[in-house]
Amino acid sequence: MMNSQFSLAVFLFVAILYMPCPYRAGAQEITVRNDTDFTFMDPALITNSNDYAIAANIYSGLLKFNLKTMEPEPDLAKSWTISPDGLTYTFNLRDNVQWHKGHGQLSARDVKYSFDRIMDPKTKSRYRTDFQNVRDVEVVNDHTVKIHFKTPDMSFVRKVLYYRPGYIVNQKAIETLKGNYRSGPIGTGPFIFDRWEPGSKTILVANKDYFLGSPKLKKATFLTVNEDAVAQLALERGDIDLAVFSSAEDLAGLKTLGAVQTGKVILQEQLSLRITYLNINNCKKPFNDIRLRRAVHHAINKDALIAAGFGGLARPASNFLNPGYFAHKPNVTVYEYNPDKAKKLIAEAGFPKGLDAAMLYYSGDPWKIYAPIIQEQLREVGIQMNLTMLDRASMEPIWAKGNFDFLYGNMSRPPDPDIVFSTYFQSTNSPYPNYSCYKNKEVDNLIAQGNRERDAEKRKKIYYQIQDIIAQDTPLIPINYGIDFVARRSQVRGYTYNPLANYILYNVSVDAK
Repeated sequence: MMNSQFSLAVFLFVAILYMPCPYRAGAQEITVRNDTDFTFMDPALITNSNDYAIAANIYSGLLKFNLKTMEPEPDLAKSWTISPDGLTYTFNLRDNVQWHKGHGQLSARDVKYSFDRIMDPKTKSRYRTDFQNVRDVEVVNDHTVKIHFKTPDMSFVRKVLYYRPGYIVNQKAIETLKGNYRSGPIGTGPFIFDRWEPGSKTILVANKDYFLGSPKLKKATFLTVNEDAVAQLALERGDIDLAVFSSAEDLAGLKTLGAVQTGKVILQEQLSLRITYLNINNCKKPFNDIRLRRAVHHAINKDALIAAGFGGLARPASNFLNPGYFAHKPNVTVYEYNPDKAKKLIAEAGFPKGLDAAMLYYSGDPWKIYAPIIQEQLREVGIQMNLTMLDRASMEPIWAKGNFDFLYGNMSRPPDPDIVFSTYFQSTNSPYPNYSCYKNKEVDNLIAQGNRERDAEKRKKIYYQIQDIIAQDTPLIPINYGIDFVARRSQVRGYTYNPLANYILYNVSVDAK
């Protein structure tokens, strides 16, 4: 396996080495690294962060997030209001927004179509549950649209309006292109989708008619480079101008580059919104027993995992809610690493001689490192764990039926607590995306209360309660919060890191080489 991976890395590097220089001096073109090829450019179907990195430059939503504060600000809507009862949002649209490639002018009907489409079960959008409180979307006139809610939904702005499902699409383009829409998306954003070369690159060009003014860049190439070492060598040579990495191994490799040592490549460390965690199947015996779940928690040495996977640079997690989120509670119940306590709990649960278990994981970072270490840590307390490594597509029918004891977990979502709790802990979302099959009526009720509450302090107290209950029940094991390492060539100006979408390029420019 190692030899084949190394051969692939060498092949890719040689391919990059003999590529023509990606842009001419002064041409305002940039090449960024995507570590996988894209899958979907349809906002209703986007789940992959690499897809989102591209889509964020093509599409616009009613609102967008401020890159520095993460707070909502106008995008397609120049202003918006919320009714006193929290049940109606009114958006006043800009009147100078043009669709890409001659598809006409944006209107309120496009907004209604985009949201109705996600709410339609036939679309099979994973974001349909985010619209569960929406009663209907009303077109008032060409430039005014209202969203009516069944109950107040205080997380709707963050989980929908400035995130993936909030991007507005063109009905004619969707219905005309059909299956070809994947490689021909139409948006209103600062960049236009030019072409996709499968397995190689995706190219965007500047939208000169963008409603906020043409971007400084004329062209942006998203280069598919699977191997981190190859991406680092491409940075060294100047074939990639901007890349985001997420492991200590990457950082160590980057620091050895001559371009970094001479200041030609600039490195930054950034706390991401990502959390790495271990799902436990709460619906399957014997791990429906809280004693066994707590035993697993005590058996896992998070510091050892972080040392191996991130060189000690990631932050250990005791709370599933990332510190970057509103209402994060820092002082929840902590399960210290204590193998003796783990063994005692396992015996109390009726397994004095230990037990067998099975785990599903995939080969990406950090799980290719974490999984075998967790296997050994659990073996030391009497849990013999069988490991099965599969790609995501192969896993889906298995986890959909709940045929696992443990399942890898990585999560990064917009920083509103309801998005996390309603998605991953609400009973009705089991088995997907509530992979742990966690069911607690009190938590369900608190989730609903928290999302209805408009007073920030009262809302915070509700989410504190939820975090305390989840910590006590330990349906899953939070392991670490992630850190991203941003590497950019010194010619790249105006770039602002954002943990939701790595490459927001509208304000970026490139000095002449």
